[in-house]
Amino acid sequence: MKKEFTEYLESLGMRRPYLDRTEELYRVADQMSPAGIEDVFVSEYLDDGVRTPQSIWFFTTDLGYAIEAHFIENDQIDIFTIKGRVKNIVVRKKDYDFKSATEKSRLNIRLKTDLDIEREMKASKENCDRLWRIVLTHFKNNLLY
Repeated sequence: MKKEFTEYLESLGMRRPYLDRTEELYRVADQMSPAGIEDVFVSEYLDDGVRTPQSIWFFTTDLGYAIEAHFIENDQIDIFTIKGRVKNIVVRKKDYDFKSATEKSRLNIRLKTDLDIEREMKASKENCDRLWRIVLTHFKNNLLY
């Protein structure tokens, strides 16, 4: 896995078994994309002050795929195209100014494609900045017109 991806995961405080599972899921995602994985995002939430990862998202450079994989609870990996397919993006925020996250910041993104695929991504604290960058980088330019 790319060094910057590992650094991102560690910045969220992720430890074993999440790091091991992420490495496994990264290998699967990387096999799906000959050009490689361009970006990664961990969907997570705070529960009694503890950050709980729900799923990890990988974004490909070549095919415009989003690959969502759940961490511990199951072995389901969803692979779908977002290239030119984003129908709707719903943004919900709390204490976030879309510039610089704080300890109180929360961001929730609901994505819907024209293929009736709906997914949700959650972020807390500094991870809100990463999620907003994902929206601007991978979703905004793929909105249907």
